[in-house]
Amino acid sequence: MFSWFSKPAPRHPPAELVQFTPSKTPQRVWSVNVGSADNYTFAPAYTFDAIYAAAADGTVVKVDPATGGEIWRKNVGMNLTAGVASDGHTVVVAGEKGNLIALDSDGNIVSLATDLKHSDHAVQDQVIKVDTDSGEVSLLVDFGDLFPDYKQSTDHSGIDESDPTATNRWDWIQLMDDGSALLSARETSTMIKINDIEGTPSLDYMIGEPSVWNGMDAQPSFLTKVGDSGDTGGQHSITVQYDSSLEDGQYYIYMFDNDFGYAMTRPDFDWTMIDGISTAQSSKDENSNSQFRKYLVDENAGTYTEVQDFDVPYSPYVSSAQELSDDLNLVDIGMQGLFGVYDDDGNLKAQYKMVLSSGYIYRVYQYGFRGFYFA
Repeated sequence: MFSWFSKPAPRHPPAELVQFTPSKTPQRVWSVNVGSADNYTFAPAYTFDAIYAAAADGTVVKVDPATGGEIWRKNVGMNLTAGVASDGHTVVVAGEKGNLIALDSDGNIVSLATDLKHSDHAVQDQVIKVDTDSGEVSLLVDFGDLFPDYKQSTDHSGIDESDPTATNRWDWIQLMDDGSALLSARETSTMIKINDIEGTPSLDYMIGEPSVWNGMDAQPSFLTKVGDSGDTGGQHSITVQYDSSLEDGQYYIYMFDNDFGYAMTRPDFDWTMIDGISTAQSSKDENSNSQFRKYLVDENAGTYTEVQDFDVPYSPYVSSAQELSDDLNLVDIGMQGLFGVYDDDGNLKAQYKMVLSSGYIYRVYQYGFRGFYFA
């Protein structure tokens, strides 16, 4: 009989519940009060030797998973809206107004910085450390000192930190487990590893097109590329990925490769010599694509090898990439206002579009709870 108020029998009725006897009753070993989440959602991050957690008032704690003892408790000085993410060496939380705060494993902030008192108007060409207990700021490295010949060769300066044409622009820094840091110099389309970043910094290696650095003292530091893949053009959000199946000295680096060649500091350089690089300034250029790209780095052999890449819509500036799982990748196509989930073969699984108020989406990341994206 038909009825407006009843549902038909399901085509696939649920299976009968199975009775079972619990074999073990969980016991609470310890607990730590981090603070209130307010109206936000926070999730702890578990690494090989610690648990990191955060609260809305800016508190971040590192806890010994065996005992529950606090290793350190810091306050980052601003209200937080999400976190925590960690690879065991860098701890990241999200603050209000889209700020991302990165802490080292001691709870101090290591960040790219701009010295507004410099007359050359170079932007984010320094790395600083902020002691989150005392507030003391110390300079770790000035890239104008580390690469003086390159800086002297530049012929353009900006007005201030907000000027998109300012010189010596660096984009990204990631701390590594050997005390070094990997940086993305998008102005030169180069990835640069600096040893002992919090001690006596020195250049370890560079990845990219060596000819961009022709005539510079650092040029011989490039790793050797294995294979005939193209090199990056203005890469963003470079991420180091360790894998226990690899030998010591080997690891992966993945990134959003804008595939865009342009540099105010090198107006003489012909970027079209790099296979696949576009020089189109508009994200609407129909003949251009960006890429998700992944390298295997072998420091022992002094080589890097492309192990994965797939095309995504074109974004000459900004953007980001994040591996969500063994087969899913989150990609932000910043200048098109798009972000989507792709499998490892580059098949689009889901896509989202934002109405842009500033001209682009700077970064998009998914944190450790389902269904939430931060852009």
